[in-house]
Amino acid sequence: MKRPWMGVGVFVGALGIAAAAVPTRLGAAPGPSARPSASATPPPVAAPSSSAAGTTGAPIEAIALTAAEIPRDKSPLPKRDEWQSARRVQFTRVGAGNERCSAELLREYLRVTCTMSMSVVRQYVGGTDDVAVRLIPDPGKEADNFPIGGEVVFPLRRGDGYLFAFFGVDFGYAGGAFPSEPHVVDAFWPEGDPAPTVVIR
Repeated sequence: MKRPWMGVGVFVGALGIAAAAVPTRLGAAPGPSARPSASATPPPVAAPSSSAAGTTGAPIEAIALTAAEIPRDKSPLPKRDEWQSARRVQFTRVGAGNERCSAELLREYLRVTCTMSMSVVRQYVGGTDDVAVRLIPDPGKEADNFPIGGEVVFPLRRGDGYLFAFFGVDFGYAGGAFPSEPHVVDAFWPEGDPAPTVVIR
């Protein structure tokens, strides 16, 4: 059974790395007036991931969500190695400063990845079934280094909506570290719309 308005967080402390699931009651979903327009022309997307390259090593151009074939049938959350066959897709709209974030589609699942020093990845809106939130560790570095990115995986299904936030790392006076302004992913698919809207801002 879905728990429609729960928050799930994965975070890093300033002096070490930790992970936690933090349930938070948030109330009602944003109304239609809070939703961004889907009519804007999508800008160029971030650099492709390794799973978006063909056999020659050349990147495959991302397609618009309106051109993607998204199955109506539900399927299980993809395993990590399945993402090798994912297709890069464009966000409906990209706000300034989000060039390091990209999106891939596998069956009805969207994976959004942001690559930067990361402190928190958190879900604020949407069911938690078939959703995965994770930090990407810095390979081969000290255990207390900040992760090098984060990702969220969630299904694109009619009638569903999600809100996620990626918090990078800012460094203050005397070496203090704290979460930066978030990169927010807002995804929704109203009944009757031909394609979902996925905005990152």
